[in-house]
Amino acid sequence: MLKNIEKMTGVTPPALKNRPPIGEAEYFFISCFYELNAFRANSEHPQPLTISDIKAYMDILGGFTVTESLRFLSVIRTLDQTYLKHSAEKS
Repeated sequence: MLKNIEKMTGVTPPALKNRPPIGEAEYFFISCFYELNAFRANSEHPQPLTISDIKAYMDILGGFTVTESLRFLSVIRTLDQTYLKHSAEKS
């Protein structure tokens, strides 16, 4: 969205200009979240990602230890809760 504003106005929004760099781990989690988000159930409002959907995605990726699985689940659920909160505030 901010890139679109930049294209339309020719001015870089401060939030885009001053954004923190995204590391490799953060990029991985955000990419996974966006992929999962594409398959989210929607009714009147977006529904939370299910643990079974997250687990199925982890199975596709493969190679997770128990500790990594718990961390992945925790990070994705945190991103999901943030997304749902933001969606509710926009409604």
